Amino acid sequence: IWAAVLGVAQVGREDNFFALGGDSILSIQVVTRARQAGIHLKARDLFQTRTLAELAQAAAAATGGALAEQGMVQGDVPLTPIQRWFFAQAWPNPHHWNQAVLLALPEALDPSALRAAVQAILVQHDMLRARFIRSDAGWRQTIMPPDGDPPVVQRDLTLVEDADLTATITAECRAAQASLHLERGPLVRAVQFDLGAGRGARLLLVVHHLVIDAVSWGPLLEDLHTAYAQARAAQPIRLPP
Repeated sequence: IWAAVLGVAQVGREDNFFALGGDSILSIQVVTRARQAGIHLKARDLFQTRTLAELAQAAAAATGGALAEQGMVQGDVPLTPIQRWFFAQAWPNPHHWNQAVLLALPEALDPSALRAAVQAILVQHDMLRARFIRSDAGWRQTIMPPDGDPPVVQRDLTLVEDADLTATITAECRAAQASLHLERGPLVRAVQFDLGAGRGARLLLVVHHLVIDAVSWGPLLEDLHTAYAQARAAQPIRLPP
C-alpha cells in the first residue's frame, strides 16, 4: 500500500512514510486502502509510528471499530461552515466554481462501461447528487436520489486536425465547466473525448467545489477506475465502504 500511494518501487521495514515523500493527504489514502484490505489503522497511527514495522505493530493491535452506516443519503442536509461561507460571498456566478481533472488515456473508453461507472459513483458518493436551492431564508442543501441518466457526454474529435486538437479540447472543456447548475444540476460532468487511432483519448471530470475538495479526488478516481473495470468485464459493480 505504501509503495502504491507513494509511487516507489520498494519499501523496507525501517522506512519512514514521510521521509519517502508522504504527507497528510497521502496518509488518508493509506488508511483508506488499508481498511479496504481489512487492515485497521487510524490516520494518527502514521504520525505516531516511526517506521513501517512499528506501524504494523499498531495495526496488529488495533480493533475493527464500527463501520459507518452505508445506506443511501437523501433529503435536506445542513450546510457546512465552508458552504455557508461560500454563499455569503455573493459571487456573480456561483454555478461556475469548480474543480476538474483532464485524464490522458492510452485508448478510447467503452462508452456504456463509462456511463455505468459514473452512475455508480453518483450512488456511492451521495454529495455528488446535491442541489442547492435559494429562497428568502437563504440557501438550502438537499441530496437528490440517483436517476437513470448519468451526466456523461461523448465528443468525437477523430476528424479534428492535430494542429487544432488542443484548441478544440480546450473549448469543449470550457463549455463543460460552465454547464453545472446549483439548483437544476448536475454538479458533476464527465466528458469523454475520442481522438482517433494513435492519439489516445481524454476524459474530463468537472465537479462543483461545494461538493468536492482536493482530498476527495483520490478515493473518487479510485472508485471510478474500479467501477469502470468491473463494468467493462461485465461484472456487478461493487465499491468499498
